[in-house]
Amino acid sequence: MKHVSANIFKISLVQIVIGIALSAILYLAIQQTFTDEMTIGGFVSFIVSMLILSLSLKQLVNANKFLQRSLTAAKNIFSIIDLEAEMDIGTIVIDRAQGELQFEQVAFYYDFKENTVLKDFSLTIKPREIIALVGSSDDTKNALVNLIPRFFQPTHGKILLDGHDLTTIKLDSLRSNIGLVSQEITLFNDSIAANIAYGEMGRSTEGEIIAAARAAHAIEFIREMPQGMQTQVGTHGVKLSRGQCQRIAIARAFLKNPPILILDEAVPILDSESEHYTQKALDNLMQNRTTIIIARRRTTVEKADRVIVLEQDHITEIGSHQELLSKKGVYSELYLFHH
Repeated sequence: MKHVSANIFKISLVQIVIGIALSAILYLAIQQTFTDEMTIGGFVSFIVSMLILSLSLKQLVNANKFLQRSLTAAKNIFSIIDLEAEMDIGTIVIDRAQGELQFEQVAFYYDFKENTVLKDFSLTIKPREIIALVGSSDDTKNALVNLIPRFFQPTHGKILLDGHDLTTIKLDSLRSNIGLVSQEITLFNDSIAANIAYGEMGRSTEGEIIAAARAAHAIEFIREMPQGMQTQVGTHGVKLSRGQCQRIAIARAFLKNPPILILDEAVPILDSESEHYTQKALDNLMQNRTTIIIARRRTTVEKADRVIVLEQDHITEIGSHQELLSKKGVYSELYLFHH
């Protein structure tokens, strides 16, 4: 709105200045015509020249508008280019991880010690185990799943993957072993096939992309589209429903086939068919993978091997769904409140 307002102000100001200048020049020209200092032909030529000049000034203002827009875009681009690269001191390359994660006395806070998100957090997650994170503290759950791919670094303590400290593993190697299905789904203005293959472009065959779509139960709606896999999804997937976008994100994870999966469950309002297919796709995706879920669905916590209850900055309860319900503690209250 500031950009539009500034442009309107500049255009209006230039037109007012041109109007005043033309009025003054027209008055002087008429005076000279009356005193025979200027002929009628000279007067008309002068007016036409002034109109051409005013048109040029308007074009100059419009050119400035595009220049300012380009400068703003360039500022944004260079702000990203000038960001410092992530520090990668790791030297170990893991081809395919077994998926065992160990948290040893991990503490994390953002800026100040009083804003502690995790404190003395210790937990061992076995390979192919499904862990559901529940609790009222979203900051703690989000920080925990962001520490695994090293988007954040622990303030204290360490995290091990298959016995290796995460800081000793090369970032590319670490993140190639981790799949992330987030609430925020980013789709590009490209075909469905290209959006599924995002991150694996140039390394995936058409057959592999179709297999990933089938496993994610996305093939059901893709087949109904006139152009199939080549259907353009629009900017941010505007041509698709929320449930269809979710299944494309799940298909990405299938194509990557990581041994470790981080799932931030969304609770969108879906029709019964989309909900059914999305749940089946997630169930397929979690098989034979170490899975850490920020759980919001009842079915998820019931199927998890262990449920971790996080309150404020620490674990308050841990166990299976049935074990925690029988304790009638924090988890039981949360479960009954939400369900």
